[in-house]
Amino acid sequence: MSMTQFSPEQIESIRAAGISRLIPDPDSHDGEYLEPGPALQIEHLYGLGHRRIAFAGSRDPRVADLVEARRAHANDAAASLGISPLLTADVDQLSTGLPRLIRDWLSDGVTGVAAYNDDIAATIVGTALRMGIQVPGELSVIGHDDAPIALMFEPQLSTVRVDIVGLGRYFAALAISAINGTPAPSPGPAAAVEVIARTSTSRAQRSS
Repeated sequence: MSMTQFSPEQIESIRAAGISRLIPDPDSHDGEYLEPGPALQIEHLYGLGHRRIAFAGSRDPRVADLVEARRAHANDAAASLGISPLLTADVDQLSTGLPRLIRDWLSDGVTGVAAYNDDIAATIVGTALRMGIQVPGELSVIGHDDAPIALMFEPQLSTVRVDIVGLGRYFAALAISAINGTPAPSPGPAAAVEVIARTSTSRAQRSS
Protein backbone atom coordinates (compact mmCIF):
# COMPACT_ATOMS: atom_id res chain seq x y z
CA MET A 1 0.00 0.00 0.00
CA SER A 2 1.32 3.42 -0.95
CA MET A 3 2.20 5.79 1.87
CA THR A 4 0.23 8.42 -0.05
CA GLN A 5 -2.89 6.57 1.14
CA PHE A 6 -2.14 7.29 4.83
CA SER A 7 -2.85 10.49 6.70
CA PRO A 8 -0.01 12.21 8.66
CA GLU A 9 -1.60 10.93 11.88
CA GLN A 10 -1.61 7.34 10.60
CA ILE A 11 2.02 7.62 9.52
CA GLU A 12 2.96 8.97 12.96
CA SER A 13 1.21 5.98 14.59
CA ILE A 14 3.06 3.56 12.32
CA ARG A 15 6.38 5.09 13.30
CA ALA A 16 5.39 5.10 16.99
CA ALA A 17 4.89 1.34 16.69
CA GLY A 18 8.59 0.94 15.94
CA ILE A 19 8.57 1.00 12.14
CA SER A 20 11.74 2.88 11.31
CA ARG A 21 11.59 2.85 7.49
CA LEU A 22 8.57 3.51 5.27
CA ILE A 23 8.77 2.70 1.58
CA PRO A 24 8.24 4.96 -0.25
CA ASP A 25 9.33 7.57 2.30
CA PRO A 26 6.42 10.04 2.74
CA ASP A 27 8.95 12.74 3.73
CA SER A 28 10.76 12.46 0.40
CA HIS A 29 9.70 12.58 -3.23
CA ASP A 30 10.00 8.79 -3.65
CA GLY A 31 6.29 8.20 -4.04
CA GLU A 32 5.10 11.24 -5.95
CA TYR A 33 4.64 9.29 -9.19
CA LEU A 34 2.42 6.70 -7.49
CA GLU A 35 -0.81 8.65 -7.83
CA PRO A 36 -0.60 10.42 -11.20
CA GLY A 37 -3.68 8.55 -12.41
CA PRO A 38 -6.32 11.03 -11.13
CA ALA A 39 -4.38 13.94 -12.64
CA LEU A 40 -4.25 12.08 -15.94
CA GLN A 41 -8.02 11.53 -15.78
CA ILE A 42 -8.68 15.25 -15.30
CA GLU A 43 -6.14 16.23 -17.96
CA HIS A 44 -7.74 13.78 -20.42
CA LEU A 45 -11.20 15.27 -19.89
CA TYR A 46 -9.81 18.80 -19.99
CA GLY A 47 -8.07 18.06 -23.27
CA LEU A 48 -11.44 17.05 -24.73
CA GLY A 49 -12.94 20.40 -23.79
CA HIS A 50 -14.63 19.47 -20.51
CA ARG A 51 -14.55 22.31 -18.01
CA ARG A 52 -17.13 21.16 -15.46
CA ILE A 53 -16.02 17.80 -14.08
CA ALA A 54 -17.20 15.55 -11.26
CA PHE A 55 -15.28 12.95 -9.29
CA ALA A 56 -17.12 9.75 -8.33
CA GLY A 57 -15.61 7.91 -5.38
CA SER A 58 -16.49 4.59 -3.77
CA ARG A 59 -18.48 4.06 -0.58
CA ASP A 60 -16.48 0.91 0.21
CA PRO A 61 -14.90 1.65 3.62
CA ARG A 62 -12.00 -0.70 2.83
CA VAL A 63 -10.65 1.74 0.24
CA ALA A 64 -11.68 5.01 1.90
CA ASP A 65 -8.09 6.27 2.26
CA LEU A 66 -7.26 5.52 -1.38
CA VAL A 67 -10.49 7.19 -2.53
CA GLU A 68 -9.56 10.32 -0.60
CA ALA A 69 -6.02 10.28 -1.99
CA ARG A 70 -7.28 10.00 -5.56
CA ARG A 71 -9.93 12.67 -4.97
CA ALA A 72 -7.29 15.03 -3.61
CA HIS A 73 -4.99 14.47 -6.59
CA ALA A 74 -7.90 15.02 -8.99
CA ASN A 75 -8.80 18.29 -7.26
CA ASP A 76 -5.17 19.42 -7.36
CA ALA A 77 -5.11 18.74 -11.10
CA ALA A 78 -8.32 20.71 -11.62
CA ALA A 79 -6.89 23.65 -9.68
CA SER A 80 -3.68 23.59 -11.71
CA LEU A 81 -5.74 23.74 -14.91
CA GLY A 82 -7.75 26.68 -13.61
CA ILE A 83 -11.14 24.96 -13.73
CA SER A 84 -13.87 24.93 -11.09
CA PRO A 85 -13.48 22.65 -8.06
CA LEU A 86 -14.76 19.17 -8.81
CA LEU A 87 -18.22 18.14 -7.74
CA THR A 88 -17.72 14.96 -5.74
CA ALA A 89 -19.83 12.11 -4.42
CA ASP A 90 -19.24 8.54 -3.30
CA VAL A 91 -21.39 5.81 -4.87
CA ASP A 92 -21.63 2.04 -5.10
CA GLN A 93 -23.24 -0.46 -7.44
CA LEU A 94 -26.43 -0.44 -5.35
CA SER A 95 -26.81 3.34 -5.05
CA THR A 96 -30.51 3.97 -5.53
CA GLY A 97 -29.84 7.71 -5.57
CA LEU A 98 -27.43 7.56 -8.50
CA PRO A 99 -29.98 8.66 -11.16
CA ARG A 100 -30.74 11.78 -9.13
CA LEU A 101 -27.03 12.44 -8.64
CA ILE A 102 -26.39 12.19 -12.37
CA ARG A 103 -29.31 14.51 -13.12
CA ASP A 104 -27.98 17.00 -10.56
CA TRP A 105 -24.53 16.84 -12.14
CA LEU A 106 -25.95 17.49 -15.60
CA SER A 107 -28.03 20.38 -14.25
CA ASP A 108 -24.84 21.84 -12.77
CA GLY A 109 -23.19 21.72 -16.19
CA VAL A 110 -21.07 18.61 -15.65
CA THR A 111 -19.99 17.04 -18.93
CA GLY A 112 -17.23 14.74 -17.66
CA VAL A 113 -16.81 12.34 -14.74
CA ALA A 114 -13.56 10.92 -13.38
CA ALA A 115 -14.32 7.74 -11.42
CA TYR A 116 -12.29 6.23 -8.58
CA ASN A 117 -12.03 2.94 -10.49
CA ASP A 118 -13.53 1.09 -13.44
CA ASP A 119 -16.30 -0.54 -11.38
CA ILE A 120 -17.57 2.89 -10.33
CA ALA A 121 -17.19 4.19 -13.89
CA ALA A 122 -19.17 1.24 -15.26
CA THR A 123 -21.91 1.83 -12.68
CA ILE A 124 -22.22 5.47 -13.76
CA VAL A 125 -22.19 4.63 -17.46
CA GLY A 126 -24.80 1.88 -17.06
CA THR A 127 -27.08 4.09 -14.99
CA ALA A 128 -26.76 7.01 -17.41
CA LEU A 129 -27.58 4.82 -20.40
CA ARG A 130 -30.65 3.39 -18.68
CA MET A 131 -31.76 6.98 -18.05
CA GLY A 132 -31.50 7.73 -21.75
CA ILE A 133 -28.38 9.87 -21.33
CA GLN A 134 -25.87 9.53 -24.15
CA VAL A 135 -22.40 8.40 -23.16
CA PRO A 136 -20.17 10.02 -24.24
CA GLY A 137 -22.41 12.45 -26.13
CA GLU A 138 -23.88 14.08 -23.03
CA LEU A 139 -21.56 12.69 -20.37
CA SER A 140 -18.00 11.45 -20.75
CA VAL A 141 -16.77 9.01 -18.09
CA ILE A 142 -13.23 7.80 -17.41
CA GLY A 143 -12.28 5.04 -14.97
CA HIS A 144 -9.05 3.93 -13.35
CA ASP A 145 -7.05 0.65 -13.26
CA ASP A 146 -7.95 -0.80 -16.71
CA ALA A 147 -9.85 -3.71 -15.16
CA PRO A 148 -11.46 -6.39 -17.41
CA ILE A 149 -14.87 -4.69 -17.06
CA ALA A 150 -13.55 -1.76 -19.08
CA LEU A 151 -13.86 -3.85 -22.25
CA MET A 152 -17.03 -5.78 -21.43
CA PHE A 153 -19.69 -3.43 -22.81
CA GLU A 154 -20.29 -0.48 -25.10
CA PRO A 155 -19.16 2.15 -24.76
CA GLN A 156 -15.85 0.67 -23.68
CA LEU A 157 -14.34 2.57 -20.79
CA SER A 158 -11.58 5.07 -21.14
CA THR A 159 -9.36 4.43 -18.15
CA VAL A 160 -5.94 4.76 -16.56
CA ARG A 161 -3.64 1.77 -16.89
CA VAL A 162 -1.17 1.10 -14.08
CA ASP A 163 1.69 -1.37 -14.59
CA ILE A 164 1.30 -3.30 -11.32
CA VAL A 165 4.17 -5.66 -12.17
CA GLY A 166 6.46 -2.73 -12.89
CA LEU A 167 5.48 -1.08 -9.62
CA GLY A 168 6.16 -4.29 -7.74
CA ARG A 169 9.65 -4.53 -9.21
CA TYR A 170 10.31 -0.90 -8.37
CA PHE A 171 9.19 -1.34 -4.76
CA ALA A 172 11.44 -4.38 -4.42
CA ALA A 173 14.40 -2.41 -5.77
CA LEU A 174 13.50 0.50 -3.49
CA ALA A 175 13.43 -1.78 -0.44
CA ILE A 176 16.79 -3.33 -1.35
CA SER A 177 18.35 0.12 -1.80
CA ALA A 178 17.05 1.17 1.63
CA ILE A 179 18.53 -1.95 3.27
CA ASN A 180 21.89 -1.56 1.52
CA GLY A 181 22.06 2.21 1.94
CA THR A 182 22.47 2.73 -1.80
CA PRO A 183 20.80 5.43 -3.95
CA ALA A 184 17.13 4.82 -4.64
CA PRO A 185 16.34 3.58 -8.15
CA SER A 186 14.26 5.60 -10.58
CA PRO A 187 10.80 4.23 -11.39
CA GLY A 188 11.66 3.88 -15.06
CA PRO A 189 9.28 3.02 -17.91
CA ALA A 190 8.15 -0.23 -16.26
CA ALA A 191 6.22 1.79 -13.69
CA ALA A 192 4.48 3.96 -16.28
CA VAL A 193 0.91 5.11 -15.78
CA GLU A 194 -1.05 6.05 -18.90
CA VAL A 195 -4.51 6.95 -20.15
CA ILE A 196 -6.17 4.35 -22.36
CA ALA A 197 -8.68 6.34 -24.40
CA ARG A 198 -11.73 4.35 -25.49
CA THR A 199 -15.31 5.22 -26.40
CA SER A 200 -16.74 6.39 -23.05
CA THR A 201 -15.07 9.80 -23.49
CA SER A 202 -15.24 12.28 -26.35
CA ARG A 203 -15.11 16.00 -26.97
CA ALA A 204 -17.56 18.02 -24.91
CA GLN A 205 -20.74 18.60 -26.89
CA ARG A 206 -22.09 21.45 -24.78
CA SER A 207 -20.69 24.38 -22.89
CA SER A 208 -19.86 23.54 -19.27
